[in-house]
Amino acid sequence: MTEWVRVDSKTCIGTKEVTIGVHKEGFVIDIIAFGDWHIEEVKTLKELEELLNEYYVQKYAIAELLEKSKAVMKEKGIKVV
Repeated sequence: MTEWVRVDSKTCIGTKEVTIGVHKEGFVIDIIAFGDWHIEEVKTLKELEELLNEYYVQKYAIAELLEKSKAVMKEKGIKVV
């Protein structure tokens, strides 16, 4: 089952709405950025962080998303990678 965490990243070029789905195979990223809706999948926390950087999500928002994702993984007994 997928658990979802959400954060908004406000920058001078606009607000990005980021939702991360955490499941045992990895992460599903649902992001509204650059005027479009994007859905991406990654396997590791490192890939997740790199992808969020590619979309220019602010560092504080990335840190919050990673922290929330790790908490969900711990709660669900999913190995943190």
